[in-house]
Amino acid sequence: MSEREKQIQFLKALICREHSGECQIIKQKIVEAERHERCMRRMIFLVIVLMLLSLASLFYTTLFWPEVFRDPSQLLVKFSCSVGLASLICLIAFSGYWLWCRWLLNGLYHQCRQLIMTAVGTRSKLE
Repeated sequence: MSEREKQIQFLKALICREHSGECQIIKQKIVEAERHERCMRRMIFLVIVLMLLSLASLFYTTLFWPEVFRDPSQLLVKFSCSVGLASLICLIAFSGYWLWCRWLLNGLYHQCRQLIMTAVGTRSKLE
């Protein structure tokens, strides 16, 4: 477990102790944003696998079937190039969305820290 994950688990444990409405809203937003981030990581992985398969088919045709490039109407080459290009475009789009989700999560974690600090501050004033 990385240091970031340890800090996140600690924040989640602290926010679970608070029962205010604002804490519950932030907790729900964090759960939703984490779900989106996990989904994007999986999609990025699948797109990378698809891109690698496309590249592998191009390398296969280059090595074992070199005359395929002389005839421009070959379906296998067009399909492999199309899948590879589509995978690259999707990889860029999904990576951007994943970074946005990560930025959103960092903002929520910051809000969570501030909320916990204010709750601790009010408790210390009461005592």
